[in-house]
Amino acid sequence: MSRWEVVKDLELVALPFLADYTMACKDIRTIKDDWNKAVKANTLNQDGLELVEYMAREIGKTFTSNVEYFKIANFVNYLLNVNEKTKAVDGIIYPSVPAAGSGFNVAIKPSVVDEKIIFVGASLSHLLKKGEESYLHVVNKSISLEDGHITYQDNVMSDEEKKMYNSYAEGLVMRN
Repeated sequence: MSRWEVVKDLELVALPFLADYTMACKDIRTIKDDWNKAVKANTLNQDGLELVEYMAREIGKTFTSNVEYFKIANFVNYLLNVNEKTKAVDGIIYPSVPAAGSGFNVAIKPSVVDEKIIFVGASLSHLLKKGEESYLHVVNKSISLEDGHITYQDNVMSDEEKKMYNSYAEGLVMRN
């Protein structure tokens, strides 16, 4: 896991959120409503509208392999680097499909990261889950960043933490 801090405002473009996000947060519903109002109130190029709405539905799908993201990745690249109306933005924001719309993902141009975002810290963690219950163990955490290299310090587990970790890990086939 890593934590980053936005130090300058990011200008992000959002495709219309047309997929059915079962746990859509308030922001997704608001953007979706604003999109529908704007489409009704304006005369738009039908071909352009059809393409944007098609890609919006595609970005909201659950895919079984990364190959299926190819057309979305190319469309995002087009929006961020080619299209005259959107290439000045810093990135794109879109709902998290695995989280059913309860949060967002952001794809940011690499050139923007060094200017508007700073690295705060990172850790290696184990998430052990049984049913609806989970336990997060921090294996190590970053303590310094020098010349692009991160130094980590191991987290020493107490006897109680070891017991909790082992109780969640028992019977698990994979630890990741």
